[in-house]
Amino acid sequence: MNINREDIMTPSDINVLLHYHVCPEPHPRLDAPAIQETIAEFVTAGILKPGVHPSKDGSYITTGRGNALVQMLCSTPFPVQKWVDQNNKIIEI
Repeated sequence: MNINREDIMTPSDINVLLHYHVCPEPHPRLDAPAIQETIAEFVTAGILKPGVHPSKDGSYITTGRGNALVQMLCSTPFPVQKWVDQNNKIIEI
């Protein structure tokens, strides 16, 4: 199975998204290549845009699309552990 980079988010990507959703200041690990790559991808995808400090490198805010992505992450329910039998039927406890 081939997974395209743009089809998934890593925990680091989620960290970048949430950082800029709550704070327009430069990301604390802005010098890391992975963070710079994520920011560039998010800008290209319309998830981030330059922030309120355009003269300050690394200032970004989430767009409407970025806000929707954060909302989707926040509305994901906690996982619930279930047991299944050999026929993949849920065992009621």
